[in-house]
Amino acid sequence: ISAIHFLQQVLEEGVRGRDFSICMGAFPVISVGDILEMKKLHPCGEKCFKVLRIGADIKIECVGCGRTLTLDRLKVEKMIKRIQAGDENG
Repeated sequence: ISAIHFLQQVLEEGVRGRDFSICMGAFPVISVGDILEMKKLHPCGEKCFKVLRIGADIKIECVGCGRTLTLDRLKVEKMIKRIQAGDENG
């Protein structure tokens, strides 16, 4: 698969459910209620976080311990490994 074909496919289908290590330069589409799998573990041992709020900052909640974090959007986007679509209602 050529790089141009791959990028066209990403733009048409979006980046949900894709592994971001192969989507260099793609902007993740994050929605409230999505489950984000991060590249590194939280101190409690969990990798997954639920999105609570989106803006310039993103508020996420650890699925394991329930701790909430508010982080800069760009920092969160760099930390994401995979996005699992969550419920639409948050």
